[in-house]
Amino acid sequence: MSDKTPPKYEIKEKTPGKKEVIVADKNLLKKIKEEQKKLEEERIQWELTIQKIKNYKESISDLEYKRKQRENEIKALLNQKEDLTNDLDMLEKQINNAQNELKSRMAIK
Repeated sequence: MSDKTPPKYEIKEKTPGKKEVIVADKNLLKKIKEEQKKLEEERIQWELTIQKIKNYKESISDLEYKRKQRENEIKALLNQKEDLTNDLDMLEKQINNAQNELKSRMAIK
């Protein structure tokens, strides 16, 4: 168990020999450049798509915020309406009581 593991990323069998001269193939270089160009265009398209998605998310969060504000306004208005309805009912009862008192006083005289 004294075998040492080779260092990471060191592959000796697949590395070309030092004496070998590598000649670049023009067709291969041309294809690589074309592929790089295509990939760059695709990257730009994806970045635009990502930006659109971010904008949609911002729009959705803005709409959600506005919806919550409107919802709170509506709740406040409903509470105000309920309070005013209760006040109106109380005033109607007071008016009816006052009318009944006046009628009873007029009947007594």
